[in-house]
Amino acid sequence: MAKSVQRGIQFVVQEYEYNLVDNNCYLIPNTWDDFSFKTTFEIIYKDAEGKIRNLSGIKVMQRGQERGYTQLPPQFTELDESYCSLGNSQEYYEEMMNLPEDIRLNILRSLRDCIFNPAIFTEFSNERAMRLSLLRDTSDSTIGTLYPSILKGHAILTPFRFRFLLNNNPETSIEVDVTPDSLPPTNIHALIGRNGVGKTRIVSGIMDCITKAVKPSQISMPGTIEFGAIFQDFKIAIGDGERFTNLIVVVWSAFDNFQPNRNLSDKDSVRCDYIGLKQKDNTTFKTTTELAREFVESFKTCINSNRRKRWIEAVTILCSDPIFKEYKLNELDYESIAIEYIESVYNNLSSGHRIILLTITRLVQLMDEKTLVLIDEPENHLHPPLLSSFVKALSVLAIQRNAVVLIATHSPVVLQEVPKICTTKINRVGSTYTLSRPEFETYGENIDILTRDVFRLELEESGFYITINDHLQSHNFDYDSLLQSFSDRIGSEAKAIALAIIASRRTGDA
Repeated sequence: MAKSVQRGIQFVVQEYEYNLVDNNCYLIPNTWDDFSFKTTFEIIYKDAEGKIRNLSGIKVMQRGQERGYTQLPPQFTELDESYCSLGNSQEYYEEMMNLPEDIRLNILRSLRDCIFNPAIFTEFSNERAMRLSLLRDTSDSTIGTLYPSILKGHAILTPFRFRFLLNNNPETSIEVDVTPDSLPPTNIHALIGRNGVGKTRIVSGIMDCITKAVKPSQISMPGTIEFGAIFQDFKIAIGDGERFTNLIVVVWSAFDNFQPNRNLSDKDSVRCDYIGLKQKDNTTFKTTTELAREFVESFKTCINSNRRKRWIEAVTILCSDPIFKEYKLNELDYESIAIEYIESVYNNLSSGHRIILLTITRLVQLMDEKTLVLIDEPENHLHPPLLSSFVKALSVLAIQRNAVVLIATHSPVVLQEVPKICTTKINRVGSTYTLSRPEFETYGENIDILTRDVFRLELEESGFYITINDHLQSHNFDYDSLLQSFSDRIGSEAKAIALAIIASRRTGDA
């Protein structure tokens, strides 16, 4: 039976919606039959101000229940441990998130919700009523991922599939495929290539396509975006599929020429926010004081809204860096902390740490569902461990908001956080582009291997490679002669390259 508790919301079971009292929650039985079980109730909450909220449907069962209606006490404040409940649909948990937090927690606890408390689900998972009624038409992923994600305040994840055609050429396209709940995550994509290959031009071109810019940026690569494009393993009609509703461009270079320019007359144009050094006029730079003010205002927006939890989670990831860890930003009491203290912490950080803290804070503030984030060469301001933490925080934040991040980079550190299928290698000879996936799996791979794979061409055109290659060519590709000439003072990488050059020569490839 129900516990007799004199606090909290009063729950009332009645057949119809009538005589509703403030701060009461009403469960109205539904006659729907689930394989002889009748566990469904409509749930209505009337708040303290008299507003009536229809919270959708819920299923309630009792341990040992074999058939028929779930027998609930006429009135109660909390169900006892022989009961459990489960929302009948996604809508139920979405409605829960629209309630004040104290009310939401009261209802979920009192009705012993299986999603709110997974231990309850485990306890009842083998019950006949659970299997045949509560879980009817409900998949494992819905129970394990979708409903918990909603209660955590995260966006509902959807797949994104699109491609950017460089110079409008279907034969040269950057393909982006984001699959919800994949491991490793696929919501971060990287454009990798040496300096000067055209990564920034491509990012700017994607920006202009998304914003439907009337006057494209001077540096933009001409191109076309196709949503639902044809990929290797699946086909979707071009034009179908999810589209972005927001765009955020992150560029911290003093030499950037990005000009986010939304076409307000085009209904498909999306809002575009810029995070970086430039003022809105795109000709002058923000001062350090203005950047500090921007951080403080963004921080206040995050910490005084439902974005607080996301900000703390993102900063917790950054605290793997010893500088951020020292300030314990993820452990502060944000109910009473003085803004002046946060501002002083920001001002005491190095320029790289300030850039990261401001960027993450602004992203938490601005990133809504279905946002595309474009980031140009973040490694220019960060040492490798902080860069890795930054990319990890980006991934978690993007998953929470059902967003996609595209990073233009020449850093193998970024690639360590991104799987091969989310990485596009860019090479260019003159005006001709070649796009490909890396040869090796990139996620969690050794930095040296990634460097050799991605930047092989640069290695071959500079440094010791030229010396080794020239010597082999002038000595009939004799390996022993190479070792003797260099008195065996060459490293394993040089030896491997020498053997590869010789093998290539012998097979007629050189």
